[in-house]
Amino acid sequence: MEKRTSELHSESTLNVSKSRTYEFELRTHLENRIAQLEKDYISRAKHENILAAETMEIKAAHAQGMKELEEKYEQEIQIRAKHLADKSKYELELALNSLKSKQNCHNIALSSEI
Repeated sequence: MEKRTSELHSESTLNVSKSRTYEFELRTHLENRIAQLEKDYISRAKHENILAAETMEIKAAHAQGMKELEEKYEQEIQIRAKHLADKSKYELELALNSLKSKQNCHNIALSSEI
């Protein structure tokens, strides 16, 4: 009977030891898996914060790009307007000079007739 009790006790101790080892391995595996999941996946709040920050950066870059385009086209418009004004002024001066020379020729022709 003592031998049987001793065998049962040994068997029981072995089973408890196996159970503890299994429990430890399972706990370690679960902790490693949780750690890996935390690395692979971020929380929704953190994700939303990252998206908000990136959105703000993109909006700032877009606003800067729009400002640069506006400045570029404003300068281009000013250059074209100045060019057109200079061209119109030059053409007007040519037309006035042509009229003056025609008038002078007409006055000379009139004075030679008198």
